[in-house]
Amino acid sequence: MVVHVDGAVAEPGVYELPVGARAGDAVEAAGGLLDGADLTGVNLAAHVADGEKVHIPVEGEEPAASAIVSGATAAAIQDGVVNINTADAAELATLPGVGEATAQAIIEDRERLGPFATPEDIMRVSGIGEKKYERMRDRIRVS
Repeated sequence: MVVHVDGAVAEPGVYELPVGARAGDAVEAAGGLLDGADLTGVNLAAHVADGEKVHIPVEGEEPAASAIVSGATAAAIQDGVVNINTADAAELATLPGVGEATAQAIIEDRERLGPFATPEDIMRVSGIGEKKYERMRDRIRVS
């Protein structure tokens, strides 16, 4: 996967990282933090997904809503299609056959194993088999 790293890092740019990489891995790929980096609002343990931007602010910079900012696919739900890598439990529960428990299982799975590489990967979640996947496949996407 490819991520964009900028802000208070030694070598801002676009980097290829393995699936499951975290924001801290992206910062390391960009040569590490510069003096004056403000990590107050940054979660270096957060998983990053393909196409995301990791911004490390400098001290005194107005904090963004998140230091990890997705590109055009930032919204978890677009045109009724749910991004299973970024959706919260309520958004996941809008999918056919997904209730509160399954939504939580999806979140726990992606936190433990990293983001889903393909929509079909959702079948690695306990309780989601081929039949349930078939009901939701037109309503899910990954980024």
